[in-house]
Amino acid sequence: MNQSWIDVWYQAALQNTWVREAHAKDPLLKDDFYECNGLDELFKWVKSRQSTGSAFYYDDICFINVGMEGDGFDWMVLKQGDVYLEYYTPPRNMDKYDFYRLIQRIETETLEEFWR
Repeated sequence: MNQSWIDVWYQAALQNTWVREAHAKDPLLKDDFYECNGLDELFKWVKSRQSTGSAFYYDDICFINVGMEGDGFDWMVLKQGDVYLEYYTPPRNMDKYDFYRLIQRIETETLEEFWR
């Protein structure tokens, strides 16, 4: 993995209010970004309960936990240096197929196409 993406993602995470507040108590470090071995592993982490500031990536897509909203966890989703979703709460019943469709859209669409 290109270390520069981790640097970019780290800076983006610190711009988020929830991550910044959690960072004051339990600092987020660049070493905390966990590289997943594939989409199955990334899916497992995104669907599990993680603390604010937890960061997981596969290739050039990164999910950073930005806190809890309602009965789920919100994730900031980035592709390279672009924030595709600032607060994304996976549906409780999201399966791998839904997750893979989301990832496919992020991988193949520009930010502008994604939001059309």
